[in-house]
Amino acid sequence: MQNGKGKEERAKEREDYIRNILLERFKEIPLLIRAKTVAEILGIPASTIYEHIRRGKFFMSYRLINESPMVDVEEFIQWYAYVVEVPVLLPMEEAIEEDAQDLDERRILLDSRIDPIKKFFRKEVERIKDEETQASRVRTRMR
Repeated sequence: MQNGKGKEERAKEREDYIRNILLERFKEIPLLIRAKTVAEILGIPASTIYEHIRRGKFFMSYRLINESPMVDVEEFIQWYAYVVEVPVLLPMEEAIEEDAQDLDERRILLDSRIDPIKKFFRKEVERIKDEETQASRVRTRMR
């Protein structure tokens, strides 16, 4: 049980560490903190968190308050204290690059779906033009 106690003690130390940071910053521990504050505590750029939120890959639940993502403090403290491994948050450039690759794949898929539709409409347009041409010839002959 010594091993388990060591983990619990480390988790308690991490929990106290976060609480102290929050107390120094806010004088009282708030209910919610901004994603920017989470980024500062984790030592990563806020833009990285915002990008992951935008992409739906942020590792914690959050609420939007006045269009600003807010994280529940107790949830964050528990996560920080007991997390085994910090999730890999890609820097914004890598996230954008990954999005670009996704877009290229989507374009290829979309093109493969649109091509038959384009062919169908081209044929329809040609058919309608032919019908109009024939109708105008008939009208010309009738005059």
